[in-house]
Amino acid sequence: MHSIEQMQVLVDWCYNKRLKVVFARRANGLYERDLKQITVNGRLAPEAQLHVLMHECGHHLIGRPSPEERFGVGYHADDPNVKRTTLHRVDVVDEELEAWARGLKLARRLHIEVDLERYNRTRSEYVKTYLKWAAKVEGWKGPLDEDDNG
Repeated sequence: MHSIEQMQVLVDWCYNKRLKVVFARRANGLYERDLKQITVNGRLAPEAQLHVLMHECGHHLIGRPSPEERFGVGYHADDPNVKRTTLHRVDVVDEELEAWARGLKLARRLHIEVDLERYNRTRSEYVKTYLKWAAKVEGWKGPLDEDDNG
């Protein structure tokens, strides 16, 4: 129950920022800047929902960078040629890591109690998927392809 109460504080923060929070069966978490909406998978455990909501709020706090700024060739790149580059993948991973950090800072600012060890465990599970995606280089086999445990 404690996670649900803590989540309400964050949902209220979103409401004050004119962000709609939706709990659905799709995606673990999604921030849709243009719709001003955050979607969290309602099938996750309450504590995981809190962590994902914190992270998606972190994306909101990052804003929409221009191509000259940090993360500028990440998610916001429009050029399909840019989206195929290592630079694009690195910027996406960088933004994801920053969103986890900003979400935690926001929770602290709102006095939301977070078990840091469990938050970091959730974060590392998601970050592992970003890293695997970013490391996909045709013909390359390495530790991320061989070891799915770490």
